[in-house]
Amino acid sequence: MDWRGGILTPTSSGMAIMPRPSSPLAALADLWSILRERRRHQWGLLALAVTFTSVILWMFIFQFNAKQAYKPPEIQYVEQWRADRTRADVEARLKKDAPKERADAVELKRLQLERQKQFQRVADMMGIDYKK
Repeated sequence: MDWRGGILTPTSSGMAIMPRPSSPLAALADLWSILRERRRHQWGLLALAVTFTSVILWMFIFQFNAKQAYKPPEIQYVEQWRADRTRADVEARLKKDAPKERADAVELKRLQLERQKQFQRVADMMGIDYKK
């Protein structure tokens, strides 16, 4: 292309922009020559790149398309209290509910310790020091 008087004109009408298509054998020979010149560390990096790409594709294809089991919504009922209740009524109700609240607190503590142990196993695998 040539610049003449503010107009861009082609300098040679016979010049090809893209090369002519080559045969598949020539393309394979070219690929083989490139692969033959690679050094040892480049093969390792190629394997690492293919692995990471495969893992990400696997996550999208299989993990994110997995159907989740149906879990019905948890219904929480609200209890209405009488406005004229006495202190004795409130204390009786608290005594009645205390064992269930203690059992719930124990179960919550057990679940928290179990989750903490899971994180500690992950930290041990990764070499993270969590004991202070």
